[in-house]
Amino acid sequence: MASNKSYLDKKIDEFKAKVAEFENLFSFLERSKNFPAVRKNPKLLKEIKSSLSWGDKIKGVILKSWAKINSALKYIKSSVGMDGLDIDTGLGFVVSVPVAIAVGSIAASLAIIGKWIRDAYVIKAKITEANLLLNKGVPPTQVAAIINKIDPPMTLFNPKTLGFLIVGIGGFYLYKNFSKR
Repeated sequence: MASNKSYLDKKIDEFKAKVAEFENLFSFLERSKNFPAVRKNPKLLKEIKSSLSWGDKIKGVILKSWAKINSALKYIKSSVGMDGLDIDTGLGFVVSVPVAIAVGSIAASLAIIGKWIRDAYVIKAKITEANLLLNKGVPPTQVAAIINKIDPPMTLFNPKTLGFLIVGIGGFYLYKNFSKR
């Protein structure tokens, strides 16, 4: 059965699913600070706190993305009086401006959220392994030594993911400023 959802609706659904995954992992990391295996491993606790700090910043990115999406759609509706302003690209297809802006904002957010999620899963695996080892009776210092050998996740804002965010925000800014003319 074919879906009646628009491309934008599908992207918004994808965004909502990724945000839900982000929120579940964030909640797990919050709770894990009190796990015995974490409390006994200062390095792992530091990784968790660092990830949570970045997660707090991403919450702001999520809120800004929703605001940009809604703002773009409202602006087009009020100024043009319809759901979109179609532009012929000359390449055999038509681009709807608000859809392009919304999808761009979603894409930038997904890049950053996705990177955080990948890093959070590495930390979650370390926490799970530490708990298993501790429950098997392995001494806490030995558990910490084993877990600390696993490389920590890479920094969240590497140039590529930050570039996606900048392009998405820049595209929205240019559209907002030049479309009023």
